[in-house]
This record gives sequence, C-alpha cells and structure tokens, in this order.
Amino acid sequence: MGKTRLSETHDAQRQMLIGMIHGIYCDPNTSEPARLNALDICDALKGGFTSALRADLINKHSEYAAKGDEPRHTASLQFFEKLGLLGLLNESEQHAVFYRAIDRLWGVHNGMNNFYNELPFAERLLELSRQGAVPETVQEHFVQVVVCCNVGNGYGVSWSAAPSYEQIIRAFSPREIATMIRLAVTKDSTLGRRVSSFPSCRERFTVKETGEWARQGLTPEWPLSDRYDALR
Repeated sequence: MGKTRLSETHDAQRQMLIGMIHGIYCDPNTSEPARLNALDICDALKGGFTSALRADLINKHSEYAAKGDEPRHTASLQFFEKLGLLGLLNESEQHAVFYRAIDRLWGVHNGMNNFYNELPFAERLLELSRQGAVPETVQEHFVQVVVCCNVGNGYGVSWSAAPSYEQIIRAFSPREIATMIRLAVTKDSTLGRRVSSFPSCRERFTVKETGEWARQGLTPEWPLSDRYDALR
C-alpha cells in the first residue's frame, strides 16, 4: 500500500498498519532496505499520528523491554529516534540514548585520527539534541563533551565537526550555559583544564551573541579567555 493510500485510511486502520510497520522494522530478520522503506513511510505519515497511535507504539516498545527482547527493543529505540519521537519515551530511555551518543563521540574524540572521525558522531548528537530537552541526568556530561570537542584538545579541532558543535552550543538552555561556565572555571574538570592549560582552547572558548546567553548577563562576543581569572 502506497503512502498516499495509507494517508487516506481512517485512524483505526492506520494505527493497525503503522503498528505492523513498526513490528517489521523491529524484526531482527528484516533487511536494511525494508527497514529504510518502513521509516520512509512512517516519516511521511507521522504528522498525522493520533494520541492513540502514539500510545500503541509506546506500548509495543514497552512490551519488548518487559520481555527482555533486546534486539527488538534496541531496534524500536532506533525507530523512535529516526522519526524524531524520542520525546515520547520515558526519561530513563532518553537518558540511555543520549548517554550512548555522547559517550561514543567522546571515545572518538579521544581516539586516533579524531579530527577525521568526529563528524558523524557530532551530527548524530546534533540530531538528537533537536528532538527536545537533554535529560537532566546527562546534561553535565553532554555540555562537557560538546564544549571540549568544540574547543579542541590542544593539538587542534575537528573542523568538519565544528559546525555541529556550534549549533548545539547556540541552542544550549540557560541551565546548560550555566553548567558550561561552571565547568570552564573549575580546574579539576576536563573543560576547565583545557581552558586553563591550552591557549588555543582559551581562544575558542568565546561566548556568542544569542538571546539565551544574554539572559545570563553575558555580552555578545565576550571572550572568557580574556577574563578567565575574573570568573574564578
């Protein structure tokens, strides 16, 4: 059934069909092309997902977790993530998705050839961050990793990934901005050590002009590298 015909079905039919498509996507035996087709269909229709349909997807997802069906549960998490529906899941599951993405980026950043390898991990974290607020339980880790990657490690910066980091930082919430500043002036934090030890990192640690940052009492283009001691 094509996407046009699916959109013409009534709510109960569409709920049944989307549930079937979700099940196909989560089946470990489903081929990758079939998974991509399932995502394509659901992405075209997600604007019309009713509250009952969303609840049905959450229930099916929870069933996989309750039964300990790890392959289907993992695939279902990916299904929600790819459709931009992470916000439907509970905070512990959102935490797990964000934490894994942050940790993978940090691992690549600290690995060999990081300047060439960071881009896809940075892009994935950017996509996740656009789906809603980062869970409070992982916010500090999120802020520290993103800002550390953005300022570099003393040897340089992954310039291909830098635009992703900058977009994430521009969208920081006031709480995340406060966390960033606190970490930057705390010398026993990874960010604080980089800002205090490496001139190149201090130079890149610059506050940009955004409404959120202005609410923190910071002025546009205020380089913390010039006033690091004043913040201590």
